[in-house]
Parts: sequence; C-alpha cells; structure tokens
Amino acid sequence: IVSLPMILLFNGNDALNSIILNPWFLVGLTVVSSVLLNAHIPLFSLKFKSLGFKENALRYVFIIVSLFCIGTMKFLAVPAIIVIYLMSSLLFFKTPPTSGSSED
Repeated sequence: IVSLPMILLFNGNDALNSIILNPWFLVGLTVVSSVLLNAHIPLFSLKFKSLGFKENALRYVFIIVSLFCIGTMKFLAVPAIIVIYLMSSLLFFKTPPTSGSSED
C-alpha cells in the first residue's frame, strides 16, 4: 500500500494508474490487507543461523528473486515481493490441521 503513490508517480502506464485510483480496488486492497494482517499464516524468517545454502535455500532464492524484481520492475516490485513472500510461505510451511480446539 505504501508503494502505490510511488507507482503512480513514476509509472507512465495509464491503465495501471486507473486501476490503482479505482475506489473499489482501494477498498478491496484494504480489506485483503486487514485479513492478511490478522490471519494465522506461518511466514518464513529471513534470519540466518548459518551461511550454508542447504538450510537457507528458501531465503537465498527469495533474496535473489526480490533483487531481480527490484532491478527490473522498480516500485512495482514491492507488491510483487509481498505476494511472492506470502505464496512461498504458504507452499513451504504447511501447518497441520488443528484438532478442533478453540483459542480464548
């Protein structure tokens, strides 16, 4: 959301600008962001306990892909990196189903 003004300022694509300025898009983005902030999604950490590639492969690949996105897409890379981070966390950190216990 923070990158949207920068995308509008530095991107010359009128179609993208009209999507970003659409009130329904902004409301939908706000709702999706609120749901994601409160969701119990296990996300991988970027902390390195060692520098070995085998135990940090996901981190290294994520950093390389992020740098590539920033180099090619500039401010458009910010939302793309967030989506890549969420998708890779969902793919690589599958949580077992809960046994019906509720949290109070």
